[in-house]
Amino acid sequence: MVTRFAHRSEAEFARLLDFYEVEWIYEPCAFPIVRDALGNAVEWFTPDFYLPQYDLFLEMTVQSPRLQSRKNRKIRLLRETFPDVAIKLFTRRDVDRVFSNRRARAS
Repeated sequence: MVTRFAHRSEAEFARLLDFYEVEWIYEPCAFPIVRDALGNAVEWFTPDFYLPQYDLFLEMTVQSPRLQSRKNRKIRLLRETFPDVAIKLFTRRDVDRVFSNRRARAS
């Protein structure tokens, strides 16, 4: 089965996880993070990756830091609603560091 990633950086990150033999699942589930007065879910959040070995969800963003507020809000709401769910936001800077270190080692 071929995984269709929303962004090229996600595909590159998945290849890196594969290289290090880290099991991953792409967009495994959606969490209801906002509910209306009747308790119906009205906003959902789907993290990009789940790493079962670490029981950790990862959300990636390559947006500029000033545009990250939406992702930060969703992660904050997820943590408030599901405090036992471990999630890490991988920012553009994190992604750049991972891939620049990988390229430096390959040279």
